[in-house]
Amino acid sequence: MGFKNTILHFGFAFLVSACGMHNGAPPLSGGDGIVNGKSLPPRNPVAKSVVALVSDRSEGQALCTGTILDEQNILTAAHCVDRNSEHIYIVFRNRLTKAMKDDVRSADDFLQLPEWKKSKGESGDIAVIHFTGGLPEGYQAVQLADSSVQLQVGEEVVMAGYGVSHPEKDAGSGALRETKTTITGSMNRNQIATDGRLSSVCFGDSGGPAFVHDGAQWIQWGVAHAVSNRDCDETSLHTSIVPYQRWIRSAMKILSK
Repeated sequence: MGFKNTILHFGFAFLVSACGMHNGAPPLSGGDGIVNGKSLPPRNPVAKSVVALVSDRSEGQALCTGTILDEQNILTAAHCVDRNSEHIYIVFRNRLTKAMKDDVRSADDFLQLPEWKKSKGESGDIAVIHFTGGLPEGYQAVQLADSSVQLQVGEEVVMAGYGVSHPEKDAGSGALRETKTTITGSMNRNQIATDGRLSSVCFGDSGGPAFVHDGAQWIQWGVAHAVSNRDCDETSLHTSIVPYQRWIRSAMKILSK
């Protein structure tokens, strides 16, 4: 693949412009989310395990997406916690404009995969965030892929997130949506590429899940990492969970002590 040098990470500099709420940045809206996706109602099986992550920063608020590992831990992208935040809030609601006090939990700690910093942001874009207060009714832990999940080029996958739906306007963030696309290949042992020409993740979907369905349940195999262009209409990359299963479980134990 030849686009590696043009990868646009879902960094907070872009998240703030796309999804900020204060200091002159556009507000979170009740808009569409993922590009060319569809809204997810609260009782949808995918929606039961996906949350929004809202970070307070000096320059405004930044938006990411995550999934529930258990009643105390959230899986997301390492770059979503790269810079110090005053607060990180976990929002258990399919539309952020409808969130109430009981839908929100505060993060109190996190761990990034060590490979993320060692690779200088090139691989291992995974983090675990800890929170207290338990899960609201109706939410549940996601099922993570293991080595038995073998992804193939051309295979259909589902992605979900709270990000922008109109990248040209930095608009539409704040609503949980899902979309379907197909796998086009891999960048390395831990980054899987998907076709973004018809539908894609975009800014604010960082840290969100990519799923396959095994006939009985949705299984998360990836964490949203990057897109290949600013319009979010070419290729997206997800960090594969499978190589990092042991680290994820270890991080959960450390944070929950």
